[in-house]
Amino acid sequence: MKTQILAAALVSALVLATPAAEAKIYLSRVNTAVTELTPTIMDVPLALGQTSAQFVLAARTRVAITFSSECHARDGTGFVSINIVVDGIEIAPARGLDLGWCSHLDGFAAASTTVSVGLAAGTHIVRVRAILGGSTTSGALDDSSLVVFD
Repeated sequence: MKTQILAAALVSALVLATPAAEAKIYLSRVNTAVTELTPTIMDVPLALGQTSAQFVLAARTRVAITFSSECHARDGTGFVSINIVVDGIEIAPARGLDLGWCSHLDGFAAASTTVSVGLAAGTHIVRVRAILGGSTTSGALDDSSLVVFD
């Protein structure tokens, strides 16, 4: 009986001493400025004057990348689409016009997406690309954030 009590106490102590898992944040950017979307395709500023950001992985890692912003498609009957691009490659599931971020019917809308991708060790470059679709010829993003984490 004493052995069982000691074993239970040891297991409880080990469980309590084990640190909780935490996500590691590799990159975080915030842009509170309004970004005018006038070309058909453009890289979105992730911070003042920066349309790309770098992060470094020490080993092969599956990361999650979350982008959030307010969005407004101003005219026409179209929409704004968003793509997350890492090392020049659009990350699935959103490619091309697949991810409608907001439409002309939304007014200002808030949206967020998360993609997951396995990357080799080394330095990586992330961009967010906005595409005007349909007959929309201008739009805007505001209050955006980008986070890369595991």
